[in-house]
Amino acid sequence: MPAGRKIAIALASGAVVGGLVGAAFVGAEPRNGEILETPTTASPAPTTTQAPWFDGGAQFRSTIVRVEALVVGDGEAELEFELLPLHWTDGGERGDELPVLPEHWELRTASGQVYEATTPLGTHVARWEVPADLDTDDVSAVHVVGWRLAVPVASSVTLPVARGASARFSDGATLAIETVLEQTNSTIVQLATRRPDDPWSHTTLAAFRVTDPRWRIGSRFGSSSNVQLTWEGDDAPAEVELMQAYPVWRPLDEQVLVLGPDR
Repeated sequence: MPAGRKIAIALASGAVVGGLVGAAFVGAEPRNGEILETPTTASPAPTTTQAPWFDGGAQFRSTIVRVEALVVGDGEAELEFELLPLHWTDGGERGDELPVLPEHWELRTASGQVYEATTPLGTHVARWEVPADLDTDDVSAVHVVGWRLAVPVASSVTLPVARGASARFSDGATLAIETVLEQTNSTIVQLATRRPDDPWSHTTLAAFRVTDPRWRIGSRFGSSSNVQLTWEGDDAPAEVELMQAYPVWRPLDEQVLVLGPDR
């Protein structure tokens, strides 16, 4: 945290819609790369009135970015923010699994300078490198200029039950069989997900299920991205089919003021 004067932003109740994939894919049987269109259920009206946003915060689609504080000093600016669902009320749940998230930010000064920052998935602080003599009084506005929109995707892959077999998904993640252990009365298959060097890649084995229920999903090994399958009996099939549901985060350019004279 930079040393400097901290401006705390006091806000009324407000709102980013939580829960992306879980309920959307229950009972779905998609094909490779299919984008699901699932019916939505109307949410009950909030029990408190949503107040206008003045000092810090803004709504974009179903997302509210609520500014908590801005600190400027020692050549760095930090803006703390929270993400809330549109119909959030005091005491309601918060979360990062939201359908629209901020990614690219601009901090603008009274002299016309513009500084850029990027926040990866799961981050709640935007940071800028600024001149050492810049103070909070010099900041005229903060905008979000780039967002990520989650598009739910479901797909399936079929892998031969063989060490080294792999498949690649639309977000660049790779599913690979690392070990096949054939025992007298069972076969054990260990799988791992290798994610690309992209903070917006979201594929994990937690989103997978095996289409044949005779494969039993066991404990994870090595890391949370690895999982073990067990086939009881000596008649294990030559292939295993897995399905997954996950959000693909599409870039979306839209400028939204979150802190400034109109907020």
